[in-house]
Amino acid sequence: MPLSKLGDNELSSDSTDFEYEEEDSDNCDFELEDEDSEDITSNGEEQLSNRNDETLGVSYTFPVSHTKMNTKTHRMIYKSVSLEDMEILLDKKVTALNSVLQLGNNTCLILLVKYKWNQDKLLEDYTNGNITNYGLVMELQKQEQRRSNIPLIKEVRDPKFTCHICFDNPSEGRPLTVFTLSSCDHPFCVDCYINYLKEANKDNKLLLRCPEPTCKQLITMSDLQKISNFEWDRKNQEKLREEQKCISAEQQSITEEEIKTRYQGDKLSSKLHDLNLDDISDSEDEDLIYPSHSEEETDKAKCDTDNHSDPDFDTAITNFQQQIMEKERTEREHERNKTIASKYKLNLTENYCSAHYKYFKNCPIPNCDSMVMQVGFDSDKVGTLSEFVERKLVPTVVCTHKHRFCFNCLQEDHSPCPCSLAKEWEKKCKDDTETCHWLAANTKDCPHCSTPIEKNGGCNHMICFKCGFAFCWNCLQKWSLHYNDFNCTVYVGDADDAKKDQDKNKKLLRRYMFYFELFDNQKRSLDADKKLLRKFENNLRKIQERCGVSWIEALFYRESMDILFRARHELMWTYATMYYIGTKNSCELANAAQQLFSRNIEKLSRLFLDTKIEMIFKQRNKFLNYANLVEETRELLEETFLDYISKDQTKLI
Repeated sequence: MPLSKLGDNELSSDSTDFEYEEEDSDNCDFELEDEDSEDITSNGEEQLSNRNDETLGVSYTFPVSHTKMNTKTHRMIYKSVSLEDMEILLDKKVTALNSVLQLGNNTCLILLVKYKWNQDKLLEDYTNGNITNYGLVMELQKQEQRRSNIPLIKEVRDPKFTCHICFDNPSEGRPLTVFTLSSCDHPFCVDCYINYLKEANKDNKLLLRCPEPTCKQLITMSDLQKISNFEWDRKNQEKLREEQKCISAEQQSITEEEIKTRYQGDKLSSKLHDLNLDDISDSEDEDLIYPSHSEEETDKAKCDTDNHSDPDFDTAITNFQQQIMEKERTEREHERNKTIASKYKLNLTENYCSAHYKYFKNCPIPNCDSMVMQVGFDSDKVGTLSEFVERKLVPTVVCTHKHRFCFNCLQEDHSPCPCSLAKEWEKKCKDDTETCHWLAANTKDCPHCSTPIEKNGGCNHMICFKCGFAFCWNCLQKWSLHYNDFNCTVYVGDADDAKKDQDKNKKLLRRYMFYFELFDNQKRSLDADKKLLRKFENNLRKIQERCGVSWIEALFYRESMDILFRARHELMWTYATMYYIGTKNSCELANAAQQLFSRNIEKLSRLFLDTKIEMIFKQRNKFLNYANLVEETRELLEETFLDYISKDQTKLI
């Protein structure tokens, strides 16, 4: 039977075990299409007025398409998305496919899953009539004509009925609720069906069959939604009955004395509310307003509140944003796993993103469930991520929770240092590579047994502690060849070459230590700023509450802090990049931009340190000006280093 005549209720899984071999393709389903976006103009400004839903809200890895030196940035276009956003995109994808195939959304969804989300291949096979070649012929089984008034979920009282999963039988006094697929006649009790679907969701199964072993009908999304709604409604009804029982039990347990106390309390509160307390002096009605607290107790309570030193309390205030993010993530996790249908949709979304792993990356920050979707590139020479990285460009992206990371290596943002250099630098800092440099620069190997020996005195007569070989420190020859005591008169070319190698290692060591100290110092400054500004934020929040300042008015200090943190982090990685820029290259512009950037960072950091907490809101404009100055010099620094990197002036040392 032609595939075009198959409907949503005519799905069988004769080919459930079929596995489609997906072709490796660099084409992304969400890349910018010519009909949805205009071409990029020569001045680098994009006109994306006609973007479709997939490309709305796109971002770029670099703010401009060309630097002031007219260097093209080849920036990557991306979009920060959540799993909920991807569920909406998948629904639209299925609807768009159904508008072409006219098979129903349920059938189109199953076909996409079987084709491992390769819509192009599916459409190609469907157009060419090659579906049968891949084992996807879904035979139309003769169905009894189902009347619309027969529900999929119903109660059964016939004692002859038996659920083939739990082997339970209903009766007239104890009916059994059963569920049947819309495409077959195999009823099972609804509890068994729900448990069956939950276990399938735990195993991340996407093609679910009828529990009957001889039946090959697939469970459609519509059937799944119906039984999911039934379970959710039943849970709500049970919860409502429990609440009503608790209310009834509480009402019955209230004694006559409690009712009298509550009535008198409500009456007193009503009288106090009717009084105009503002017109009554504090001295006359002090006992009335504060009948249970003495002045000493009140002062003590106030003192305890002002001098609150609970570390958990301070941590809670300091990590306010992290707590909000964690709370929101927990709520999203709850919504995603709330029902059978929502869990199944989550599995579909995660499977789709895994199938397109080249274009979807999860945020590497712990407890962050955001994703970043690669849309394309603002370049006529770069079309893939590998080509972008080969140009030593850094695909820095920002997720929905403002976390910055590298889309290629999934590490924290290390711009402007390319991924390969950043990886090499971290390795150099962690392993004993530089220890070997120090040994080469400050020691010599014994000519007899090659044991490293350090010269700790003025005498050139060296004796190896391991083999006892005596040799000259200058020429590395036997000491017996030297007749003029401490004067080495023997010239050996190999020894001269060894001295040159030693001098070279000394230079490399000095160069490495210079940039490592700058890198490490900036890293320590970043940690110190974070520690200082955590206390700053803690105290500022208290003053904000005491002065009645809204969070919007106090937002400037949080933005300034974020700018300072990002600036220090980026400056730190510029030192690692400078280590790999050859000494023969002209680095005046890079050094000048680096120094200017560093001075502006220190100004902003010093402003946080010198400003008293009571004066913070009066210094708002100064904070904003300093922060803007840091941002301007940071953008200048990025362009300067990109100009150097684009000219391939970096190399491994």
